[in-house]
Amino acid sequence: MSRQFIKNLGKCALVLVLILTTAFAALLIVKGFDGVDVASASSTDEIFYGGGDLFYDDQIDSGTSKSETFSYSTKTKETYLAYTSFPDYDNFNGSLDNCCANIAGANLIGYFTKDYSDLIPNCKVGTDNGNGFEFNSMATDLVKKQAVINDLYIKMNTNSAGAGTTQSQYKNGLEAYVTGKGHKIFFTSLMSNSKLDTNRVIEQLKSHNPISLFMSNFGITNIYEEGNQISVYTSLRDANHIAIAYGYEEVKYYDSNGVNVRTLRYLKISTGLSSVKGVYLLNDYGTLNDAEAAYIS
Repeated sequence: MSRQFIKNLGKCALVLVLILTTAFAALLIVKGFDGVDVASASSTDEIFYGGGDLFYDDQIDSGTSKSETFSYSTKTKETYLAYTSFPDYDNFNGSLDNCCANIAGANLIGYFTKDYSDLIPNCKVGTDNGNGFEFNSMATDLVKKQAVINDLYIKMNTNSAGAGTTQSQYKNGLEAYVTGKGHKIFFTSLMSNSKLDTNRVIEQLKSHNPISLFMSNFGITNIYEEGNQISVYTSLRDANHIAIAYGYEEVKYYDSNGVNVRTLRYLKISTGLSSVKGVYLLNDYGTLNDAEAAYIS
């Protein structure tokens, strides 16, 4: 056997070892040491959420808004709320970009601070007024609430691998924050066959658990009623965004003959946007990629 042959054989063996080592390392990243699937923050197939706070005409390919009006004679309404009110924070730190995930996480933390005051120490998130807990605006203890957004920006690795935060980064960052305060956080997906399961939504809201919405393109809707006429106005945004849902309503409208002329199903949300507030109309515009209820203990 020639020396050259042995040398070539050695090179082939070295290449094989490198390939196997790289493959094994990739397997560890994807599977984790215990064999359970874990998400890679740098995975190219993950969506980066950073919806921003801009609703400019020249940024909306499909148009800035849409509207409809209709009349009715009678209506019925079903309402389910996680709580009578909910935090609706905004970002006041100009150095943070694409921070919708951080604001959404802070809204969750603020909500559960009513039960566990150590989540945001020495922060007055709201007041029990006898008829329920009323959450204060961002302006009350703004510095402490902004500090949560700032901390989540770091813990979620926002903008580290793309413009915004992935779903896994969002959850990992929340878990890091909550466990750092001596608590645990649990997530439950409410999707079935890539569609929102409203029965699961209602079940979680009855258990007082808010829901993180992961949206690609989205609309924020306001519903106005004057006499027997309804106007539905929706601001449209072509972006990926995270918001928190804390309520579900279904309103059915009927004409004078008892015929159902329109049904509106929507989620009451904290938008995480300073420029627009409203509800998230289901099956209307864009794609709801996932919806996960959260619980902290």
